[in-house]
Amino acid sequence: MSDTSPATRAQLATLYAARSAAARLRMATSLFGTAKRLAIAGIRRSAVDLDEQGVRAALFDRLYGDLFSDAERATILRPSREATPRDEQEDVR
Repeated sequence: MSDTSPATRAQLATLYAARSAAARLRMATSLFGTAKRLAIAGIRRSAVDLDEQGVRAALFDRLYGDLFSDAERATILRPSREATPRDEQEDVR
């Protein structure tokens, strides 16, 4: 179901197609970032007792549902090690 007329959809498609690939990518990443922030806010509002790892797991479930097996989900959601400051990382070039 859509509340956008076919003519308006066609006009929007033309406008988007006229943008550079980089501009379309920036738009997409911005929209995803906004959706992610809204989802996290909703998760925190409904489950105030979750720690950061719990919020991360709930966000993963909300975004990706059952696309991954339980084993894959466990690997993906495994707590990450603390990040090493960039200047201390090994140069891999």
